[in-house]
Amino acid sequence: MPEITRPFLLALKGPPGDTPTKEDLGLDAVDNTSDADKPISTATAAALAAKANASHGHSAADITSGTLDVARLPVLPGTNQVVSSGPIASLTTEQQAEIAQGTVVTTTDGQRWIYTGTGGKTLEASYILISDISPEWSAIANKPSTFAPQAHGHVPADITLPGAGVVGKTGGASTPGPGTTITLATAATGNSIPYRPAGGTLEVATPTAAAHATTKAYVDLLQATSYAKASLPAATPAGKIIYVTDATGGACIAFSNGTNWLRCDTSAVIS
Repeated sequence: MPEITRPFLLALKGPPGDTPTKEDLGLDAVDNTSDADKPISTATAAALAAKANASHGHSAADITSGTLDVARLPVLPGTNQVVSSGPIASLTTEQQAEIAQGTVVTTTDGQRWIYTGTGGKTLEASYILISDISPEWSAIANKPSTFAPQAHGHVPADITLPGAGVVGKTGGASTPGPGTTITLATAATGNSIPYRPAGGTLEVATPTAAAHATTKAYVDLLQATSYAKASLPAATPAGKIIYVTDATGGACIAFSNGTNWLRCDTSAVIS
């Protein structure tokens, strides 16, 4: 490459408007590469690879020396504990004097707090809430609105009868439906559960069918069913009683002996 001097440049100067080329100047190997595309040396690349990004962080294992600002360290629970008679705001002057950074304060709502070391000792903002050992029901998040009853049973001793009143299921049908009510009643009341009062007696209505329970009054006023001789029922089993309206010798009470109907007054067979 020739030395570029003033005489050399003057020698290259041609007519007006004539511009020397890079070949005229011996610069034919020069390329107009952008700065971003210019290569760097291997040594420079190796040096840059050992550098950290301007924005980066470190794990605890990377810190092997130096002094850390105490404000950057987490607040850990200490052995000193204080129990408030109410919320944080209820801490007494004596209790506040015992509180230092890391002191655990338990409040009456079951919450436990750690004092951060800064701020008023009666302000919740000066503490870190670490646990709630007995949270209020309203404070529990994501709880179901209803709970399926767990299968269980009861012994009679578990059931206390409240007297006449609502017991929980509906009456009015042979099989009560959900949501209806059955009442306890000492009287012979329809759609109710019989309830024995203090005397232990049980009241029922007058029977109207063979399967019905009877009453004392019904038994005391026992009335035999009337029959004519032509339509007497079977005399079995023995011991049945009827009233025969047209028996020989006059109407009478008759009893069965398992074979015949007999008059109660003479034991004569009714025929």
